[in-house]
Amino acid sequence: MKIFTPTDTPRVYAIPPGQNFAVELVRGLHERCAGISPLDIARIKVFVNTNRVQQGIMREYTALGPCLIPKLVHIADLATRPGYPDIPGPVSSLSRRLELLRTVEKLLEGDERFGSRTAAYDLADSLANLLDELHSEGIHPDKLSRLDVSDYSAHWEQSLKFLGIIQQYWGTNATPDVQSRQRLVVDRIVAEWDEDPPGHPVLVAGSTGSRGATQKLMAATAGLPQGAVVLPCFDFEMPRHVWDAMGDSETGEDHPQYRFKSLMNRLGIGPEEIRPWNEQSSPRKDRNRLVSLAMRPAPITDQWMEEGPRLGGISDATEKLALLEAPGPRTEAVAIALRLREAAERGQEASLVTPDRKLAQQVKAALERWGIEPFDADGEPLILTAPGRLLLMTADLLVGRMDAVELIALLYHPITHSGSERGRHRRFSRRLEHKFRSAGMAADVSSQIRETFLSDGNSTRETTRWVGWITDLLEHSEKMSQASLAEFVSVHLHLSERFAAGSSSGSPEALWNRDAGKVARELFSELEAVADVSGLSDPASYAYLFRSLAGRRKVRHAHRAFEGISIWSTLDARMQSPDLVIAGGLNEGTWPAEPTPDPWLNRKMRIDAGLLLPDRKIGLLAHDFQQVIAAPEVVLSRSVRNSGVPTVQSRLMSRLTSLLSGIGPEGRQALARMRERGNGILRLAEAMEAPSTEVAPANRPAPAPPLSTRPAQLSVTAIKTLITNPYETYAKHVLRLRELDPLGGQQEYLQKGIILHAVLERFVAEAGGNPQRCIADRLLAIAEEEVEASSSPLFAKRLWLAQLRSIADEFVECEHRRMQMGKPGILERKGTLELEDPRFTLSARVDRVDWNDHGKLMLYDYKSGTIPGKAAIRRYDKQIPLSAIMIERGAFDEVPEGRVVHAAYIKIGNETREAVVDRELESGDMFAQTWELFEDLIRHYQVRKNGYVSRLAMGRLQYESVYDRLARYGEWDDSADAVTIVVE
Repeated sequence: MKIFTPTDTPRVYAIPPGQNFAVELVRGLHERCAGISPLDIARIKVFVNTNRVQQGIMREYTALGPCLIPKLVHIADLATRPGYPDIPGPVSSLSRRLELLRTVEKLLEGDERFGSRTAAYDLADSLANLLDELHSEGIHPDKLSRLDVSDYSAHWEQSLKFLGIIQQYWGTNATPDVQSRQRLVVDRIVAEWDEDPPGHPVLVAGSTGSRGATQKLMAATAGLPQGAVVLPCFDFEMPRHVWDAMGDSETGEDHPQYRFKSLMNRLGIGPEEIRPWNEQSSPRKDRNRLVSLAMRPAPITDQWMEEGPRLGGISDATEKLALLEAPGPRTEAVAIALRLREAAERGQEASLVTPDRKLAQQVKAALERWGIEPFDADGEPLILTAPGRLLLMTADLLVGRMDAVELIALLYHPITHSGSERGRHRRFSRRLEHKFRSAGMAADVSSQIRETFLSDGNSTRETTRWVGWITDLLEHSEKMSQASLAEFVSVHLHLSERFAAGSSSGSPEALWNRDAGKVARELFSELEAVADVSGLSDPASYAYLFRSLAGRRKVRHAHRAFEGISIWSTLDARMQSPDLVIAGGLNEGTWPAEPTPDPWLNRKMRIDAGLLLPDRKIGLLAHDFQQVIAAPEVVLSRSVRNSGVPTVQSRLMSRLTSLLSGIGPEGRQALARMRERGNGILRLAEAMEAPSTEVAPANRPAPAPPLSTRPAQLSVTAIKTLITNPYETYAKHVLRLRELDPLGGQQEYLQKGIILHAVLERFVAEAGGNPQRCIADRLLAIAEEEVEASSSPLFAKRLWLAQLRSIADEFVECEHRRMQMGKPGILERKGTLELEDPRFTLSARVDRVDWNDHGKLMLYDYKSGTIPGKAAIRRYDKQIPLSAIMIERGAFDEVPEGRVVHAAYIKIGNETREAVVDRELESGDMFAQTWELFEDLIRHYQVRKNGYVSRLAMGRLQYESVYDRLARYGEWDDSADAVTIVVE
């Protein structure tokens, strides 16, 4: 059976950029098979490199009607191909990585220069990738050991010694993995063809030959009597001298056509011997010629100056190109979504092609507003799905006690307790959350839960069952310490299913019954199958392993996709040619991405070993770009800033725009029209994102409630808020709105302040003004007792104690000086002062008041945070001046009559110092003046028409209040006039 004319050279065909590879392949094959019997057509064998090509070929043959089709073989399936009993079956990829993990962990026990034990799986994964590359390229590990690293740092010498562990996975006695068996099978197939060439046609279609084993199969196929290679996106417009200018991989690897150059070198042919698969020319030949010139290898880009001005058809080449340069990623995503929506309305087939998964997610979210869910070829990472998040939470639960945020998040998860009693479970979870917010989470969480629900004697059967369910799961997970991988998998699976089933012993089907659940189940099945391979021993390593594996698993929802709208990775897009392609994320670091650092071999070592260079990925991404930009209509999209930082446009975009800018007026006009088309899309996006004009922005509020509802009592610390942000006083004391306590109890900085006050109160009280008892050792002893008795996190306790140790001697020295001025009188005391005119009650809590035998009083306030400056004290921070006047007016019992002659803040933190608050100023008594202003302030708010203005005199404009959203701050700014709102 013959479908090809005999030739003296290897038979290589190609399909130019911009054509649908599967459509053109099937069309050409169908024409060549005219007059051949259906049975002979079924004997044709076609090797394909991706599932996407295989599916496309199947779809095109289906469109032809009932017929027999060639046998399609996925190149990756050769690794598991039967029929070679002398070649052992491959171990799974995960199994090989777990074997390496066990070895890496042993090596890291004595030498952690390559990373900690938590990074062991990542190192094992990179080792497995290196081993795959060695197998695919046919390079023996001995070649690595012979590399000369005498001129490099000791790290690389140590790296080569470390790489000795992969020797055991090489050779006839080693069980092959997927890549090594694929190489062995390819070698066997090539050897069989050399002895007895097949009598039926054989094709390798769609591969660029970027891996060694695949390139060997392609070379052998091209030399068969009825064999052929069909290349995708081959640049027929590139002159021979340009092909010759692409030298070795070190200088040419990043060119989009270099992989074809490498294949031609292997076959001993030139570009003129690569023929079009179909006779008709490319429908966008002018654009392909323009892009080909733009992509010239770096050493010969000076040819732009000579060939650029002679390049014709620039207007036709760029007529269907748009250049979208968005101000930021969000605008870029919205603009892309709008253009995809327009395509859907027109019935166009449209695709977003991008390696930027964050951009893809943003576009999907923007499309949701119109009910469009695109087909996402890359899928959704398992860890971002509901089952994946639950499984990650339960894996982390094995590591140790969760904090309050993590535990409540686990209880609120939509799959947790997903049975019929979900409502009751939610009520119990809210009650537990309120407990954690008010009291914090105790060290013994199970006892705290029992106390919360069972201690009042009113517990029901449902309450008892729910408490038993959650405490049993928590206690069961806390028992895990050292175990095998099989035990971790079993316990993890058990915990996850019980959390999903709930306290009523329901079914865990919500965890497994959808696409994401099925992928999760497959992951557990794979872990169970290889559990005996790993010597995994601690929960942290298991949780890290599971997170790494789940992050690589993808969930695809093809059945939900909107027809004709899709999102492709650059690899998937190689074989596509829809009506509209949007190439998104065209910035450096994204397309192309930065090469992944290799912890084992530097660039020169890779060259010497004959391994692939990181530039190969750049070249493949450039090849994908060359295919994408050849589509019928193309939008080239990027954001010029990201998080406020300017971005750099992709080198691929930069080449094209630079060429157009430099080849004369026609090129500059073409580039301007491309930008105008992109700006048209941007204008639509900005109009859609603009605030609605139907709803007027809010005014700066100044609510004036009835006098009877206004606060009649405030503390001295609250006066600061009344001065700077009166609206906050209104919200807190009139509307009685309070911010919820942080989950897990008081925040750390609040706990620190409480503990430090308790430490200093005890220390000063014990010393009693006696310098002999005021010693640093006693201060630290009290501090250790108070800190260890708190429920603060361990890291916070250690930090606070370290800070106190660093300042203990200095604090004691300063305390001796304070004792010379007076002796401690009262510590941590509350007081109130009733005012007659205006009628008001002012309260205060003073940390410390000292006095001496001459009736002189000293006021001190401890601060673990920032001490207010003198300007702040004069303007709005009136705590000490008001407290001093209250002391002098007898607001505190046991304080003798007298004048406060000394007032200061005592800073306790990374340093200790005393900041004196000056009472006597040039203008007179600052404390007395403050009191007069305070009385005027209270009288002001006892007038009905005077409202509480939002953000009246903020200390800093960037200061945020928890009530800013209530005041609709942002719809107005700090320069806006306040509008009084009379509240009845």
